[in-house]
Amino acid sequence: MVASGVFGGAFTLEEGLACADVDGKTIGEELERIGYAGEMECGGREVGAFFEAHIEQGPILEAEEKTIGIVQGVQGISWFDVSVTGMESHAGTTPMERRRDALVGCRQAEEIAAERGLEITVEEIWHSPPVKFAADCVGAVQNAAETLGYASRPITSGAGHDAVYVHNEIEAATQADIAAGCDVLLECDGRARHPRRRRAREGV
Repeated sequence: MVASGVFGGAFTLEEGLACADVDGKTIGEELERIGYAGEMECGGREVGAFFEAHIEQGPILEAEEKTIGIVQGVQGISWFDVSVTGMESHAGTTPMERRRDALVGCRQAEEIAAERGLEITVEEIWHSPPVKFAADCVGAVQNAAETLGYASRPITSGAGHDAVYVHNEIEAATQADIAAGCDVLLECDGRARHPRRRRAREGV
């Protein structure tokens, strides 16, 4: 989601290019290495609508035997660093009631922090607010699924996707479901590109 975040203005280009993997290789360096560091300005272009086809990454659609999930939006996500500070003591000679044991404190941190004299630090290190998708885009997907006869249901995405930024386990999918998703997107695209043809077909 780094690239879409830069395109959508959530991150600066410099921040995106500086992102590094566990080996210290940055996106900017690797783009240069493989010859993909282009000169075109990133972002700054008006986008009328953005549709992203993606597998659910969850069990709901399969359990309910639905082919298409009509995504209403994406849930918010927050990451925290939590530090519990106690004091090391000799495990054999220090009675439990006289210890400031951080591991024990972690198990019931909020309840016993004051009792055991522990310091608890909670720092939010990343936050992605919930995103509600545009009603006309959601409606286009729903109408396309109904037109094509695919079983569908409204759903909220529990994972982050590129649409989060452009808008403002083991993964698997059957060939039939992939084809259905592509059919729905093509139907949405056709409606957007040919509104007169759509209105004529619907008798408007």
